[in-house]
Amino acid sequence: MGGNRHFFIESKAFELKVDHGGGAYIVRLYERGKDTLRSIFMGKASAITLLDSMEELVSQKQSGNFVRTIREGETVFIAQRCTNSKGCYVSIQAIHRGGRRGLIIIPVDGRGLLWNYKGSFSRSQR
Repeated sequence: MGGNRHFFIESKAFELKVDHGGGAYIVRLYERGKDTLRSIFMGKASAITLLDSMEELVSQKQSGNFVRTIREGETVFIAQRCTNSKGCYVSIQAIHRGGRRGLIIIPVDGRGLLWNYKGSFSRSQR
């Protein structure tokens, strides 16, 4: 049993896919751009914690710093709010022993909206 959830922000397409095989859940997060495909894979418990962290980020009233780390075996996932000259975004990194294994960047669109795991858009205060 599994499922997919798709969402789009600006020119990027994102897919959250849940696979159940061999007795374990594997959650895959894909980011598709014009010429890129990036992905992060994690277990069910890490995915639930990540989604709770994203909900907390979206519900915050201020635009201050936000960083959450999640450990799963030898892999650490880092979710953080970042800002550059083009605007705000959320960076999700998977760091495994020996280096980074994956990076997903979810932009906050021009109206201040950031997707949340329920499949709707939520207002992120900047």
